[in-house]
Amino acid sequence: MKPIKLKLQGLHSYQDIQEIDFSKLCERGTFGIFGPTGSGKSTVLDAITLALFGKVERAPKNTRQGIINHNSDKVYVSYTFELNSGDGSNRYIVERQFKKIRENTVQSGNCRLIEEGDFGQRVLADKVNDVDQSVVQILGLTVDDFTRAVVLPQGKFAEFLSLQGRDRRMMLQRLFNLESYGDKLQEKVKKRSEVVVNSIEGIEREKQGLGDASEMTLENAKVSLEKAKEAELQSKVALEKTQKIFDQYREIWQKQTELHGVISDKKLLLKEEGEITASEKELNQAERAESIRHLLEEQEHLDRLKDIQAKELEGAQDIFYRTESEQKNLQKVFLNTEKEWEEKQPLLIMRKTRLEEAKVLEKEITALMIDATERHKNKKACTAVVAELDTQIHILRSKRETSLKEQNAMRSIVGNHTVSPEDRQQINLAYNTYREYQDILGQLSESKKEFNHKKKLYQQAENGFQEAEQFLLAVVAEEKTISENYQKEKKRSPGDEKKFFYHINEVIRYEKEINDLKEKITTLTNDLSTAQINRKKTREDYETLEKSIKALEEERNKIEGELKDQERQNLAGMLVESLENGAPCPVCGAREHPEPAQANDSIENLNILKEKSAECTKELDKLAEELRTSEKSIYQQQLYLDSLKDKLEQENILIEEKQTYLSHQRNSLPEAWQKLDSDELKLTYERQLATLEQLEKAVTEVKDRLNAAKSKRDVSLSRKQSLYENIEESEAKLTALEYRLKEKEAQLNGARGDIDILEIVNEWKKLGEWDKKIADLKTRIEKVEQEIEDTNISLQEAEKGIKEKQIEEAELAMNLNQLKISYEEKKTLLNNITAGETVEKLLVETNKELMVLKDKKEQAKVTLENVSEKRTKAEKNLTTFKADFANTLNRIEILKDKLLMGLKEQDFENETDARSSLRPIEICRGLKEKIQKFNKKLEALLEREKDLEKLLEQKTLSEEEWQTVQAQLKLCIENHEKALEDKGAAIRALKDIQAKHFRWQQLEEEFKKLQKHGNLLRELRRVLTGNAFIEFMAEEHLLNVARIASARLGELTKNRYTLEVDSEGGFIIRDDANGGFRRPVSSLSGGETFLVSFSLALALSSQIQLRGTYPLEFFFLDEGFGSLDPELLEVVISALERLQMGSLSIGVISHVQEMRNRMARRLIVTPAQVGGEGSKLTMEIG
Repeated sequence: MKPIKLKLQGLHSYQDIQEIDFSKLCERGTFGIFGPTGSGKSTVLDAITLALFGKVERAPKNTRQGIINHNSDKVYVSYTFELNSGDGSNRYIVERQFKKIRENTVQSGNCRLIEEGDFGQRVLADKVNDVDQSVVQILGLTVDDFTRAVVLPQGKFAEFLSLQGRDRRMMLQRLFNLESYGDKLQEKVKKRSEVVVNSIEGIEREKQGLGDASEMTLENAKVSLEKAKEAELQSKVALEKTQKIFDQYREIWQKQTELHGVISDKKLLLKEEGEITASEKELNQAERAESIRHLLEEQEHLDRLKDIQAKELEGAQDIFYRTESEQKNLQKVFLNTEKEWEEKQPLLIMRKTRLEEAKVLEKEITALMIDATERHKNKKACTAVVAELDTQIHILRSKRETSLKEQNAMRSIVGNHTVSPEDRQQINLAYNTYREYQDILGQLSESKKEFNHKKKLYQQAENGFQEAEQFLLAVVAEEKTISENYQKEKKRSPGDEKKFFYHINEVIRYEKEINDLKEKITTLTNDLSTAQINRKKTREDYETLEKSIKALEEERNKIEGELKDQERQNLAGMLVESLENGAPCPVCGAREHPEPAQANDSIENLNILKEKSAECTKELDKLAEELRTSEKSIYQQQLYLDSLKDKLEQENILIEEKQTYLSHQRNSLPEAWQKLDSDELKLTYERQLATLEQLEKAVTEVKDRLNAAKSKRDVSLSRKQSLYENIEESEAKLTALEYRLKEKEAQLNGARGDIDILEIVNEWKKLGEWDKKIADLKTRIEKVEQEIEDTNISLQEAEKGIKEKQIEEAELAMNLNQLKISYEEKKTLLNNITAGETVEKLLVETNKELMVLKDKKEQAKVTLENVSEKRTKAEKNLTTFKADFANTLNRIEILKDKLLMGLKEQDFENETDARSSLRPIEICRGLKEKIQKFNKKLEALLEREKDLEKLLEQKTLSEEEWQTVQAQLKLCIENHEKALEDKGAAIRALKDIQAKHFRWQQLEEEFKKLQKHGNLLRELRRVLTGNAFIEFMAEEHLLNVARIASARLGELTKNRYTLEVDSEGGFIIRDDANGGFRRPVSSLSGGETFLVSFSLALALSSQIQLRGTYPLEFFFLDEGFGSLDPELLEVVISALERLQMGSLSIGVISHVQEMRNRMARRLIVTPAQVGGEGSKLTMEIG
């Protein structure tokens, strides 16, 4: 973190806002904050801490109580800083505001965390908790880490160097939070051990809750599932077979039912046949009448038309006679009105012209009157304004005199009540001291109340502890009784439950396996007997085949011998036939042949013998193949027999071993249980186990209550001890407050002088009231002066205005006289024309008379024209009506002839019969549809009846047979559904057992892991016993800090000194300039002690900063350098000047003038003035 800017206001001694530019102050690496003691130097650090974390370390209990300046009602801090890393830098601003709501009570106000970027500012958080968390998250340091890493406080400079043994380890524990490696780590390991133990117990309980989840149970479930599947398959086959029969019967039953319905519908339909016949007759007559409907309708139309035309003709004749008479009368009226118009029109037009001239005069007179009225009104207004301005001038002169008197009186009061600076300072000092005295008095009262409250709480805690102790004793007694009962019952039990349960399961499992083996041996014995019989039969067949082959070979050999003899004879005969007398024989060479062989003439015998030989050979090959097959079968049967014998022997050995193991397992059981069968054994064990589980559950419950009682007792004891410590703390606080009260009372007596202690507040209030009153009077004096000036200006303006209005009034009077003369002249001329009447009225009357005369003439003309037009139209209509009436009579005669001919053609006797047979189109359409629907329905029923009889093929089904097949199908469905349910139940049972078995395996694996983890935790608890581990961590931190401090010390001393740690954990100095001579730190001079302590402080700060996310680029030395002698002070200043820390800036807080003179960058703190301004900050750059 690199500081950029700090603003503070209202904090401690700072009243007005102050600003520090750290970017300039830290340019040279080191800077100083200088000012007198108590001026507010350390408040700069408080402002940074307050801005970042909302806390002040020096405030009571690290709160914000008492941080607000006495003359302020709020605190404002703003801190701008940069965080630099390898990825770049980020700049942030933290702003906080705190308000005083009651005496010594401070409440958080507005707060914001802002990030500054290239595109402006972005608010990251605007609530107190959010800002606190965000700051810790960004820095990676808490408020304690920050203050340890940034500030080396007063009085702590050489503390760490001089500490020995345990004290140094305790300080390291505090600085690096090593407490977490002590009791906290042991507690953590203990809790984890308890979690492991609880987990193991939970696994054991869960394994017991799983029940029997063994491999044998899993196999039994699989067998049950296979049986259920087989039963389901059988029920499915039976259902399909019954369903097929049901479908056949259902088809017959449906068709049979449908046929009955069709026959029934046909009977019902035939009952409507008479009605349909009548409808057909009615439809036929209607269709015949429909063909002459147009003639009948036309006759009706012409009759009606004849009547209408007769009436119209009579009316037209009447209208014609009336209009002809009216036309003659109106001709006379029109001639009279035209004569009247020609006589009166010229006179009326002349009178209208004169009246229009009079109307112009009237308008001019009205305009003159309006102008005169306006001018008179303006004159009257000018007169009123003049009077008003005159009154205003008198008022302004009076007001000016009054303001002058008031101004003099207020100046006199201000001069008489001014308080001297000495009196003001004494009153303010007395009041501030009195307020501090009252604050302490209030704190003392609150502390007494808190002390009494804590005593009351302690008594309640004591009573609670006694009750918890008594309850614990009662639970201990109950636990002892239940545990004794459990132990008694456990002694009566066979022994180790897990081992006993194992023996029982082994007995049940091995008995089942032995029974299975017995069944297997029986099966193998039967298979062996069958195989031996088969082998014997195969051997007999083999021997029979051998004999057959031997007989066939003998027969074949005989045939082949006969065949050879026959061939030889045939060859000799053929040779004899080829011999010539005297020629040598090709065989023996003799020339004479006394007894030549006789040739066999039959070749058939030779062929027969060849065929027999071939048949024998073929049969022999066949028998040889069968012999080989038989031989192979004998070999395979022998192998199978040997295999069966080996399996039988193995099974016998296995059953003997299992019987021996079973006997051993039964002997491990109690004697009373050894002769029980598997089911009884399991039932007896379960009863015994249930009894033990109930007792074990009771033991567990009472142990839980015992632990709860112990916990409650421990909590009560801890609360009691804590409250006792709080009481002691409150008592110490009371004593300190009483001492502070006495000190503050002495200060108050010195500060108040002659002022009575009860009158301090009144005097201070009076001072404030007079100050406020004087300030108000001064403000009022300035206001009155301004009023006097404004009054003078207004008075001048009023005097000027009254003169202007008087001139305007005279001009208006002259204009009014001229207007009056012109008005009289025009009035006389108007009376000569109108004789006193209004021009508008006379003009309206003249125009009206002209319009009436004109309208009368036009009306007579229009009326005459309308009547003439009516007469012409009436004459034309009369001619038309006469022609139409004659035409209609002619059409009626022609239609009568056509109608008589149509009636005859359609076989109607008269016109009445034809009209009665007519029907509306909708009724005819309905009759047709009704007849067609009947015919179609009857046809469909007959066709469906025929089809159903053909489909049934004389097959019938009774109601009883149909009910029987339905019942059989229902039974098959129920059986199949039950088989499906059984199969589903078997599947669910198998899945449940598989899940339990899988979970059992998981639990076993988890048990092994937990057991291993528990062993490691037990070993770790043994290692962490005592403080060995903490001491080891502290020693490691100490060595690391010593190495870093030694490097820093080398920089400060030009590598003369090196800091080391001896075997007992103490610091020693190696003087490399004197041959590496080692000496204790107690032998160091004052300057050397400062250099070593300073190096250690920087090393500790750098190590604490490693806990943060970003490096802290500044460090403060808040040390009292005033006690150093000049020589040692020179060493300190020289060391600080030589120090080059890269990006780290070091601030020295001091009041020593020599150090101030040597610092190039200085922040000067001017202390607050009593009763005046607060502390001030100024920057000096040398």
